[in-house]
Amino acid sequence: MLANLINEHALADAQAGDFQAVAQILNAPTIEVRNPKSWTMADLITLLGAESAGVVGGTIQAAGATNPIFAGAWLALNITGLQLHTDERQEMIAGLADAAGWPSELKSAALAAGLTYTSLAGSTVTAEQCQSAYESHRLSQQWSTLQNETINPATGNRADLIAALTSAIETLEAG
Repeated sequence: MLANLINEHALADAQAGDFQAVAQILNAPTIEVRNPKSWTMADLITLLGAESAGVVGGTIQAAGATNPIFAGAWLALNITGLQLHTDERQEMIAGLADAAGWPSELKSAALAAGLTYTSLAGSTVTAEQCQSAYESHRLSQQWSTLQNETINPATGNRADLIAALTSAIETLEAG
């Protein structure tokens, strides 16, 4: 629920009425999402295109000529698949990309095969949506307090109930 996210992660900004800041906090890609898929060359071709997948595979293959760890990674990439989501594999891909001079877009795409980031909101929220959710939740809380403290205790007597409801209305209108 959006109001709960606001209360947990952006309450000060919401209370200050800065719903643009609230939306920015909730939309920021801060939550790690690891993809444990075992990637094959065929998968990389589908993801990156044949030319870019060839650069990635060729770099791993060339590194395997002098390093048995990369030789094993090349074999896995062509047989069972290579998991790219671990910190070690992310470092391996980043190091190979830097050493081989991959374009930044290719490096980012290869790393994203194993690790991406998502936001607290999950999908993009606007400042208006945040404001609406926060104010709706705040009014609901206010109503609940009024009901529990003012209206419910007065339900035994009709005159007391009317006075309590009138008081609740005045409180809600005051803001």
